[in-house]
Amino acid sequence: MKLTILGQVPSLKNLGRITKNGHYYTDSKVKKYFDDAKLQLKTQWRGEPCKEVEQLTFVFYYDSNRIRDLSNSLDTAMDALKGVVIADDNFKVVPRIQVEFGGVSKNPRTEVWVDIPS
Repeated sequence: MKLTILGQVPSLKNLGRITKNGHYYTDSKVKKYFDDAKLQLKTQWRGEPCKEVEQLTFVFYYDSNRIRDLSNSLDTAMDALKGVVIADDNFKVVPRIQVEFGGVSKNPRTEVWVDIPS
């Protein structure tokens, strides 16, 4: 099944913030992305989160040619899927992941293919 998350995926790791007291918190840009992504996923995914998938394939389309870290984009997208599409993001639930750069687009998005065991 193909799912699409519209919008530029932010880097979860690069947008973490630390207060003067040493507490770590997630930047509001990432929080907004998570809220929007989970809402979009809930409209496309019917049913309970999968406890097992064969493979997840991610294709990231960015809004510019600026160099981005695909692994950071993957972390953010996986966290958005957790609890809606997949039960957890560990190797027992998701044994294989494929990640691709789809190119530069005026419509930045993340396309996710979920392969469920038959």
